[in-house]
Amino acid sequence: DVQAWGGAVFAWTDAAGQTTGGGTIWSVAEQDSEQFAPGKASFMINYRVDDLDALLQALRDEGCQVLEKAP
Repeated sequence: DVQAWGGAVFAWTDAAGQTTGGGTIWSVAEQDSEQFAPGKASFMINYRVDDLDALLQALRDEGCQVLEKAP
């Protein structure tokens, strides 16, 4: 669903097609926006994962720059 703030939210459903908690969010910003700094992309996709700490560690282990802003 397209949102008033300009992004889209893709709802998660179970095998029966019933909406479950959470969603995947796609956000777009103006090209010169600092919203996603220090990255240079003008968009962001937020994923839902089972184990955020393990994923962040795997990204660090692969040499990715991880911003320490996780909840």
